[in-house]
Amino acid sequence: MSYGDASFLGGGAYSDELLFWFRTVWSPDIVAGIKLKASNPNYVHINSLEFLVAFLQEVATVVRFEGTSHAHPQIPKRIFPIPNISHFTLDEKLRLFPAESRTLLRPALLSILQSKAGATDDPRKSGTLRSRRLHFLKFCYDMKLRDDYLMNGPDFLHERRVATFALYTVALATGRTIKGQYIKSATIKQYLHAAASFICLFTGRDPRYNNPSDTKMSPDIHATIAEVERHENVPNKLEPYTVGI
Repeated sequence: MSYGDASFLGGGAYSDELLFWFRTVWSPDIVAGIKLKASNPNYVHINSLEFLVAFLQEVATVVRFEGTSHAHPQIPKRIFPIPNISHFTLDEKLRLFPAESRTLLRPALLSILQSKAGATDDPRKSGTLRSRRLHFLKFCYDMKLRDDYLMNGPDFLHERRVATFALYTVALATGRTIKGQYIKSATIKQYLHAAASFICLFTGRDPRYNNPSDTKMSPDIHATIAEVERHENVPNKLEPYTVGI
């Protein structure tokens, strides 16, 4: 296992298991591309830099295996999309709490820190994404679904992930949003996408879909969204959407 991250200045990674680390500073051409507007064809996005670090991790892994007796695949190990900076920050945050509470607090603190991983470089959009991910975690807390916030335990069924997101959809449709306001179906989908992209970091499965090959969200989720869309088209509505409707 190796951990890596990229910034607008450079990138790097390390592995305790494979005993390697590297750090690189981006070339002037890359730095110049970072400063361009997104509409420019030569613009360099942060996601491209993170992919480059992931690729270098792959190369470093292969090099470490060369010359040893260990067999290794053509494409070694999986790429971890979560920046390692969360783990360093986590240790700092944990030290703020009593030693006896750190084991219990670690999963929740890591969830909060990693909710910021992979977000857009637009401050406003990044804040919205982070808020919606934390809102989903609060929903799980309020519903006492506290046994596995990341939904990635060895006994955690994907069917439960989908069911949890179906319940979350109903909550959003009935006004249990960040500001306590009723929102449109398109915004509900954005809430679901924010939460699902976070859970995918840990599970590799999108909790909105029953199967990886599906092109439509689970019927349990889609049914609620379809009802909200139908209600949006009702003229002269006297009341917002409710489960009874």
